[in-house]
Amino acid sequence: MLGEICGIAGPYLEEGGEDDDDMDIDTPGHGGGGGGGGGGGRGGGAAADLRGETTRAAVEAIARGYNRQKMRADALAELERVAVALQYRDPRKLLPGDDDEHVLLTGDDVAKPFLAAPRFEALRRTFWYGCAAEVMQDAAAAKGAESSLSSSRGKVRIVAVLRWFLATLDLDVAAAGHGTEEQRMARADAVAAVLRLGKACGGLQAGEQEGEKAELVRELRSGVEEARKGDRSLEVQKRWKVCLELLEG
Repeated sequence: MLGEICGIAGPYLEEGGEDDDDMDIDTPGHGGGGGGGGGGGRGGGAAADLRGETTRAAVEAIARGYNRQKMRADALAELERVAVALQYRDPRKLLPGDDDEHVLLTGDDVAKPFLAAPRFEALRRTFWYGCAAEVMQDAAAAKGAESSLSSSRGKVRIVAVLRWFLATLDLDVAAAGHGTEEQRMARADAVAAVLRLGKACGGLQAGEQEGEKAELVRELRSGVEEARKGDRSLEVQKRWKVCLELLEG
């Protein structure tokens, strides 16, 4: 099912090229630029709205296109399939294999998620943060959330999956000028949802002192603390404090 959705929706994410910084894709009604709709040329605003809505719909279709039964059986594996689908937009990457090697996220994928491209900045603020949080919540609630830790590869998988999703949440972006208060709260909530998933899977337990998971915890603690200090909103600060408590508890 996810492969079929990827095949249909994926091509709609290719327009403009992955590194086209001039295509800051927004979604209709969320106003990426304030009063920009006043004179933007005949049909220009409508075309941009249509492109933004199409892109949002494509991302949502893939992100929510996971198999519910598989999510309950092995949440991390199914989340990784979602990440791979968004990363490559190629259903062939999701074909079953003997060892699933082609389904795994690579180091390059984790370092540069497709959705972290500059042209998706407005989309992330207006839509992706909330969507990612809901997907993480579904995964954390799945009974199979811990099953991916049954092997050494599973222990590596959790770090890759968490890192990929976290890298789409702009944790390294200063709060100043980064969207509205509501959008900044959504970003903090999305990070918290990823952390809750990590704890549900046993991958971000307090006291983890070695390996990739310990490194991830250190990086997150630093990034979250900087985000909390850099935001003037008390409501946003409260949400970042929740993230810190999840990292410590």
